[in-house]
Amino acid sequence: MTSYFPQWFIDLGTVLTVLGFIITLWLLWLTKDIKNSFLRRARLPQIIRELKSESTKLSSHLKKWEDEERDAIKQLSICKALLTNLVSKLPETEQKKCKEFIKKMTPRKFLIFRGKVTCINEDRAWELYTELSELTTILIQLEKDSKWD
Repeated sequence: MTSYFPQWFIDLGTVLTVLGFIITLWLLWLTKDIKNSFLRRARLPQIIRELKSESTKLSSHLKKWEDEERDAIKQLSICKALLTNLVSKLPETEQKKCKEFIKKMTPRKFLIFRGKVTCINEDRAWELYTELSELTTILIQLEKDSKWD
């Protein structure tokens, strides 16, 4: 079957189609990035506020560990849940740090299975609190940076 268009015109159409597909993929990636930026601006301040509040409660429970061990573990669980919710809204580097911290909160049992937060002793709870404070500071700085995006 013969074509009404010259071969160079058909080749140009093919190249432009491939170029259009590449631009479409790039725009999809860019829109996802913009969506995450807006989501981060909207939710990050709220979650950070809650995380700071729960962290303060955790600190007061840790100071009275003998009497308030269960309350401290409960606060750790709440912090873990807040961070788990936050992970998908963060950029890659902060996401890694959050995931590492969440893994540290659930100790390993038998080298394979992850235990529950309830298996944590006082020293480990203080270590986690210190790391949580560091992570909270990183998130506060990320919130400040996102105002400039």
